[in-house]
Amino acid sequence: MKQTLTPAWRGMALGIGILLLGLAPARADRFEELYPVSPEPHIDIEILHGRVEVQGSPSPVVRVRAHGGDLEVEGDEDQLSIRVPVRGFRPWNWKRQGVRLRLEVPYQSDLTVKTVHGPIEVEDVDGVLDLHAASGRIEVTGAPREARLETLNAEIDYEGDGGEVVARSINGNIELRGVGGEVDVSTMSGRIEVEGEELERVDLETMAGNIELDASLAEDARVHSKSYSGRVQMRLPKDTSARFSIESFSGEVRSEFAGTFEPPRGQRVRNTVGEGNARIDIESFSGGVRIEEDDGKARERRRERREDRRERRRERREARAEQALERAERAREAEEKALEARREEDEKVREARREAEEKAEEARREAEQKADEARRKAEEKAEEARQKAEEARRKDWEDAEPDPWLEPMTRDVP
Repeated sequence: MKQTLTPAWRGMALGIGILLLGLAPARADRFEELYPVSPEPHIDIEILHGRVEVQGSPSPVVRVRAHGGDLEVEGDEDQLSIRVPVRGFRPWNWKRQGVRLRLEVPYQSDLTVKTVHGPIEVEDVDGVLDLHAASGRIEVTGAPREARLETLNAEIDYEGDGGEVVARSINGNIELRGVGGEVDVSTMSGRIEVEGEELERVDLETMAGNIELDASLAEDARVHSKSYSGRVQMRLPKDTSARFSIESFSGEVRSEFAGTFEPPRGQRVRNTVGEGNARIDIESFSGGVRIEEDDGKARERRRERREDRRERRRERREARAEQALERAERAREAEEKALEARREEDEKVREARREAEEKAEEARREAEQKADEARRKAEEKAEEARQKAEEARRKDWEDAEPDPWLEPMTRDVP
């Protein structure tokens, strides 16, 4: 399987403090933040212990909500990395250091999640999924293009709509519904159940557990199923054209298809149905093999379940679209209130400035008036002093005795 990882509502971000990318660690005791991204970003999540829940959203933002621990968030609009750093790790109480991480991402996001201890749940993310849990259940619901699911000691539950899947588990059951194209499933200990349409390549293998395949096949499909300890059961359409090669060392082989049987070679039985286009190879070391012919009822049930899954997905997306519109409306109202509050504050500032300017102008006029009054009074006093000085000089002149030296000069003056 190829493992290539590959107009938004702007009002969603209005009125909300959107943290710019390239960020320092954020405390996640009660953490919630929005990060603007492109419609098809790649989201990378790594935590040691905790629960990861990811939900698709119609909005071009990543909403991160977390409880417990620290978060390190960095990246840009095309790629976002979210990690929970390990500080003060103690092996005897590491389970208490878990974080619950809940994300809303654009529907077309590519998603990589890695955890050591804790479950992973992904719903309605249509991009490429790469999910790894060392010890935790993996649950996927939606219609991803491709999915690679791996866990060591837990179950895998997948419900899709025609996507290709690789699923691995050491100890746990694997159940896949709504798969298509290529499917590769293996577990050491656990049962395998696969339901799909138009499968092209199928590899199913378990060491200890039953295998059940309920599907239709592409014309040149290749199917390999192997169980070391457990039965193998297949339900295929009545018009299947395939060449069967079946081997069971300890168990009964039963087939409802009336094809052409070749002489058995050891424990292997060969049977050709129709033109023998597809190739189906089945091995069971300790367990029977049963191949059932679907007269259309099983396919109808699969179709009904597929339509039910699509209807439930459509309802979920409609509900999320309504929620997104409600959030956008609340953000718009918050922005309007913030703008109104800002306008009121600006008006108050302008009014205060106007009052201050008026008071300053009034004080300036009063100061000028006082200065003019003081200047006028000073001039009046100066004039009065000058007049008094003049009067004093005249009086002194009149009271003074004649100067004999000046008398001859003044006597002839007419």
